Amino acid sequence: MHFLRMRVWGETKSDLIAYEDSREDSSDEDVSPGSASLPQLDPIARLSVVTQSVAAYAGGLERSHLQRFSSRITSDTTRWLSHLFRFFDCAAFFHEDVLEGIVRLARMMLHYKYPKYLEDGYEALSVRPPVIYSSVAAPLGVVQYICRQASALLLATLGLPMVCVRPVPCNTMFGSQQKMDVAALDRFIQEDKANNRVPLIVLADAGTTIAGHVDNLSRLQELCKTHDIWLHIRGHSLAALSMVSVPNVPTRIADSLTLPIGVWLGIPALPVVVSFDKTYYA
Repeated sequence: MHFLRMRVWGETKSDLIAYEDSREDSSDEDVSPGSASLPQLDPIARLSVVTQSVAAYAGGLERSHLQRFSSRITSDTTRWLSHLFRFFDCAAFFHEDVLEGIVRLARMMLHYKYPKYLEDGYEALSVRPPVIYSSVAAPLGVVQYICRQASALLLATLGLPMVCVRPVPCNTMFGSQQKMDVAALDRFIQEDKANNRVPLIVLADAGTTIAGHVDNLSRLQELCKTHDIWLHIRGHSLAALSMVSVPNVPTRIADSLTLPIGVWLGIPALPVVVSFDKTYYA
């Protein structure tokens, strides 16, 4: 009797093992090795994964280590961009908002033109108000944003009034009607100086919003150097600076450039870069 039970149990056990083995084999056949693997990533997707991984890694570092880590990445990236766009000996701002870099430049120039701005605040500006020049072809939101934010970065309740922005007309007789009229700009600068105002920044375009026209950058550069005014250029035509076949020849078409790298490379997560002459940076 015991022998019969052992034999029946042995047959039942062997049947169960065979049944489980057959189930595992069938499940392996249903799930192919290829269906469980991740899809192939293109270079841009791999770059996005790497950047997100580095950001997650940096989020867990100690503060002192994180500062050294961030400084190293910032310096290496700035050096790479300076050689790519031939804008040597420059510093850079990295930010999410496309206008934030211009605001930081305005703050920097306020400190340069008004040495006591930090102590006196608006009192330093009331006697000799600053002036920002922008073409009428440029979006009005740019200068409005500057007026709301330029001083608010220093004093939370202080902003520049709209009278500090002077629209410059476009050409009406010669050249494109979307380009800034340099003669009119020169006349405005002389008038503002005569009225005890301080010309601060000229916002020029290398590729206007509507038709992609480029301002007369050489004449603007000469004019700004003559009157000691900061020249800032924005526009998608700046991407062509990286395509010149003479990489070691420096380009000094302006004091600062807005470089929307994410738009040009098709990677929305990349920040906007403002490269600028670090002579004035403190």
